[in-house]
Amino acid sequence: MLSSFYRFEFPRTKYPREDWQVVAARKVADTRSRIPEAWLLNESQLEQARNRRDITGSFIKAFLSETEGTITDLSAPEIADKIRQSVYSAKETTIAFCHRAAVAHQLVNENNAGVSSLVDSN
Repeated sequence: MLSSFYRFEFPRTKYPREDWQVVAARKVADTRSRIPEAWLLNESQLEQARNRRDITGSFIKAFLSETEGTITDLSAPEIADKIRQSVYSAKETTIAFCHRAAVAHQLVNENNAGVSSLVDSN
């Protein structure tokens, strides 16, 4: 009775098994297609990220407007105060954080791609 409880079989699918690299490439392309075009980093910017150990702080802020950088550096209470005082709108704040997240996502994934290629070559 217990042995049947612990026995697990992966469900059969109607799709042929794909190489993980093909699946990963498709996922990367899908994710990239969801980032607004104005926020996409070009190859030169991605190359800069590959050559850095630290892609936080002033490096990531260089891809944002001055206002977006300022907003995303604030603490939660400071953001709430600024919105309450109508210095920034909730929409402006949300867009700033979305932009920073989109940039960070691209930078991190680019750096991870470099790490993956090192791991694959060993």
